[in-house]
Amino acid sequence: GGSRVRIFGRTLCYTPVKRVKVYLYLQKLVNGDWTTVEVASAYNENQTLVSTEATFSVEPNNTYRLMSSHVALTDSYYESTSLVTDSLWITN
Repeated sequence: GGSRVRIFGRTLCYTPVKRVKVYLYLQKLVNGDWTTVEVASAYNENQTLVSTEATFSVEPNNTYRLMSSHVALTDSYYESTSLVTDSLWITN
C-alpha cells in the first residue's frame, strides 16, 4: 500500500466574523517547483473559529509540504494570511 498523510488547519478570530475560512494545500516538489496535489477547505459564518482536516495518499520517495490560507471577512474588511510548513521527505 501507499503512504498517507493527515493534514489539519484552523483559523481563529478574536471576535465573530461574517465568514471565517481555512484552506489547506498539500504540495509536492516536482522538478524544483511546488505543485498543489490536494486541497481541503472549510468555512463558518458568524463564528470565531473554523477547522478542517483530511487524509490523503502520497507517493513514497517524494518531498511534500503544507501551505495554508486563513481568511476573515466582515461587511467592512477582509483579512488574510498564508503559512507554509517545512518540507518533509515521505518514505515507504
